[in-house]
Amino acid sequence: MDNIVIIGNSAAALSAVETIIKSDSNSSVTMICDEKGPAYSRVLISYLISEEMTKERMYLKDMNFYKMNNIKTIFGNRAVKILPKEKGVILENNKIIKYDRLLIATGARPYFPDIKGIEKDGVFGLRTIPDAISIHQRVKMAKRAVILGGGLVSLKGALAIHKHGLDITLIIGSNQILSQMLDYRSASFIRESLEKKGYKALTSSDVREIGGSNGKVEEVVLTSGKKIPADIVIVGKGIVPNTELVEDTGIELDKGIIVNDYMETNIKDIYAAGDVAQGSDLVRKGKYITGTWPVAIAQGRIAGYNFVGRKKKYIGALVMNVIDIYGITVASVGITHLPENKSGYEEVVIEGQNNYKKLVIRNNLIVGGVFIGDIKISGLILSLIRKRVSLDRLPTPKKLLQGYDYVRLLKYIQKIYN
Repeated sequence: MDNIVIIGNSAAALSAVETIIKSDSNSSVTMICDEKGPAYSRVLISYLISEEMTKERMYLKDMNFYKMNNIKTIFGNRAVKILPKEKGVILENNKIIKYDRLLIATGARPYFPDIKGIEKDGVFGLRTIPDAISIHQRVKMAKRAVILGGGLVSLKGALAIHKHGLDITLIIGSNQILSQMLDYRSASFIRESLEKKGYKALTSSDVREIGGSNGKVEEVVLTSGKKIPADIVIVGKGIVPNTELVEDTGIELDKGIIVNDYMETNIKDIYAAGDVAQGSDLVRKGKYITGTWPVAIAQGRIAGYNFVGRKKKYIGALVMNVIDIYGITVASVGITHLPENKSGYEEVVIEGQNNYKKLVIRNNLIVGGVFIGDIKISGLILSLIRKRVSLDRLPTPKKLLQGYDYVRLLKYIQKIYN
């Protein structure tokens, strides 16, 4: 009986273990996680702050799931080191867990920039249930919030806090909101919507210091010298993959753990998936950390199949994000900005009142898109990118954006590419 060890208990880890359960009843599975309790949905974290969801509704499984499927759980105990030669995992209590095959799905943590005062009471990341609970408790006695960053995590945190009536200022280093998801024009729709609701968005701005007395947050000082009063600060400046346990092990590292298209590392019988893994992207060249829930699920599933001998290759990550901001639905998929070297790329844009649609095209293939307002086409575009459907087989890009018969086109695509 093979002994499979999975470090982690979130999207990638859970997807892998469910795949193993369905495919192979002969393996022994052990899951190790520093958090206590069953798996929960990180994408819903902000709804705890806004009181739109309870902690109990966050859980994806209960502890009975692990028991009924004979999964040994070591929860509330961090894995601190991998021993590839000995095929073991050292826990923080110094116990060593042996494995035949190992999946590293340790995820990531919020990135806290090196800013004076960032350790003060009242500064939070937004990644876990405890983070959300702490923020919720703080906003009950706060009036002013400063959000560092203008990405999805920052905006979700801001929207949740705003429901409690706080005055909110977003400090954004780039020249736009959602710079990883939208282009400048589409981001302007979102900025205008937020400003109408009373938000302040300071773009092209950086923080010099988080100030306050007695160790508590009282203000945020920009590099320009401007001071912004704050009772709470949320840091949404990206993520740091949890790779410490593989340092000096021979496992290849860059920003994350390098994996091939089977989710294998460079060391036999060790795999990685999810936010800690740096793997292939479907439309971008090279290997990337994607940091999205759907990609983590897909990578975990591929790792699970390969664990049980069902050789499966990952086609590559394709990022799609969707968010609703005060009734304006926003979606993006794949590449949303033209690179500096625009050779081989083109954009097709249709814009109307509260409606914006854009396709990014490279070498006669759609490689990305941005959609605001009417996002019905986004699912179709996702499918066209995944299947690498040549534009020669499609209506013109403008016809696609103007409202082609998507159902008929999807059936056609499925027929010729399945």
